Amino acid sequence: MFHKAFYNNTVLIRVIVIIAISICCLLFIMAMSKDSPTVNNEQKTRNNIGNLINSGFVTYDGSNTYYLSVKDGRIVLAKMDHEGVKSILSENMCYYLNIVDNYIYYIDSADQNIYKMDTDGNNNMKISDLKAEFLYEYRELLYVIASTEDSTNKLYSMNLDGTDLKVLSEDKIYQVNIEEETIYYKTYKERSILYKMNLDGLNKSEIECAQEDRIVLFHVYKGNIYYIGDDAPEIRKINILDNSITKLESSTVKNGSILPGYIAWQDNIMIYCDIGTFAFKQFDLDTEELLTELKYAKKTSISPGFYIVDDRLFYYQNDILYMTTLDGKTKKKIG
Repeated sequence: MFHKAFYNNTVLIRVIVIIAISICCLLFIMAMSKDSPTVNNEQKTRNNIGNLINSGFVTYDGSNTYYLSVKDGRIVLAKMDHEGVKSILSENMCYYLNIVDNYIYYIDSADQNIYKMDTDGNNNMKISDLKAEFLYEYRELLYVIASTEDSTNKLYSMNLDGTDLKVLSEDKIYQVNIEEETIYYKTYKERSILYKMNLDGLNKSEIECAQEDRIVLFHVYKGNIYYIGDDAPEIRKINILDNSITKLESSTVKNGSILPGYIAWQDNIMIYCDIGTFAFKQFDLDTEELLTELKYAKKTSISPGFYIVDDRLFYYQNDILYMTTLDGKTKKKIG
């Protein structure tokens, strides 16, 4: 009996030790996960540079939509949750909205400085005195185009708290796009010129073929540059490998040209306005074919600024924000 009891006690002690070790390992793993930065940037932010090109009036954090709205003749920052409940977060005009974790990073139109606030509108604080004209969070850094005293729009990077400010390019920059490890930007020296460089500003080089076209807006996808040219009725593609330029004829609008402010993109999807057919055209960059046309009211003015959020398109008509699903089946007024 004694040996049996001793054996049972020994087994029990071993089980208790194993359970204790398992709990300690689990707690250690949880602590390391909490302290370590997330490698996958998509888990931390839903920012789309194709929306920020249009001043970033609309963004999304996975459950809530943040947008600029007109209230009593003033432009305010509003929030709408997944149930459609709306609230006002700021009485100021906040644009270039970026969501990172539980914070909104933005430019305040009053002083053009960079701020952040909680996603519930509290704890608003300035993080940079730069006179910012563009703001994009990428891999836990803020990339900023800011004006200087000599009217040069330089490109900077900084930490999320505004520290470690670095000048990445002193060119007069008009647009920035980032794909993977490369920054692409547009400048103008008697003609449009595209450059590319590393995320730290090193290894800068000119994309030669871009010199022949005046590029108004461009998007980088899978190593190709898609752009709209001055008075061009279609999307054009630059193949970076051989520097060739191709006109994507299936993207052609009926009358006029594709206008800046009336185009947005998200990965392989580009949406732009065709004033000739009173429709939003949805173009697939993978197949280089037109997917759908979403009709809108002919007598209703469409304001510049389109924003794609997952499977939804947001746009303004007469200063009122509307939303339509990309399949065109659902459309509603946001406010």
